Amino acid sequence: MFSKILVKAPSSCANLGSGFDCLGLALNLYNFIEVSYDTQNRFVYNDKEIYINSSNDIEKNFIFRIIKKFFDFQNESMPNFSVKIKNHIPLSRGLGSSSAAISSTLVAINSLCFDEKYSLDALLDFSLNFENHIDNLAASFLGGFVLSGIMNKKAFYYKFLDFEKNFDKNLVFLFVVPNYKIETENSRQILFSSQNVHSHIEYVKGLNKTILNIISFVNMNKQNLFFTMEDEIWHENIRKENIKFFDEMKNIAHIYKACGFCLSGSGPSILILTDKKYLDDIKENLLKIKNFSSISPKFLELEPNFEGVKILWKK
Repeated sequence: MFSKILVKAPSSCANLGSGFDCLGLALNLYNFIEVSYDTQNRFVYNDKEIYINSSNDIEKNFIFRIIKKFFDFQNESMPNFSVKIKNHIPLSRGLGSSSAAISSTLVAINSLCFDEKYSLDALLDFSLNFENHIDNLAASFLGGFVLSGIMNKKAFYYKFLDFEKNFDKNLVFLFVVPNYKIETENSRQILFSSQNVHSHIEYVKGLNKTILNIISFVNMNKQNLFFTMEDEIWHENIRKENIKFFDEMKNIAHIYKACGFCLSGSGPSILILTDKKYLDDIKENLLKIKNFSSISPKFLELEPNFEGVKILWKK
């Protein structure tokens, strides 16, 4: 019988511009979770211990709340656990940190405590109890480039295997991560207000762009990506108002021959997809933007993750 498990789950970029609420890409930046049976509940996040002494503490702790709900689903009492998190994914920056936490926790508990009773598809469905960001969730569970949606409270998805086959390894996903946060739910409330209802013609235009974006990513059509990733209908034209230096960064990406530019999820992080030979020029000129240092930008140079959530070991 195993008593301890270590799982890693990838970060993710949702939307990829025009693929609002349906496209996601897993990335090689990870959340690690180690779960073991213990005599009392313990939680350590990036080497800082947070005490779990009561049912109220469990309810306030996102990871323990996931574990408790999974045991409730089995009609079983939750034993005590020691949970250690090593998270490298910036929080509330549009890089799928919560989805990685959900996928890694569910896979760890399903394997350690229930002998992998549930498939990844079933765990993905169950993950909708904790958030509805199916684009991030599907990418974190499955890896790669994924089209996904929710119908009748179930997750549906298609993983584009040709994306991995066709991916140009000379490309890099440059993320500009600022020092401020944007909570996704607050961002979505603005999007779905009555002032932001589109006409039928606009919806057709947006859908057309989304489909072209999928085709361009799968086939690695770098000449089209800057156009197909650019969103004018679904969300970016509204969300960019809360993103500092959005237009300036986009202009530099265009001047220095980036393949694509978009918000990562709801932001505030920006994705610039570029050939590696233009990477230094782009970073250098971003730093020349007036007052750009005020957001203390951090550059992350990432690549796709193609395998999704993964058990590293059980002992």
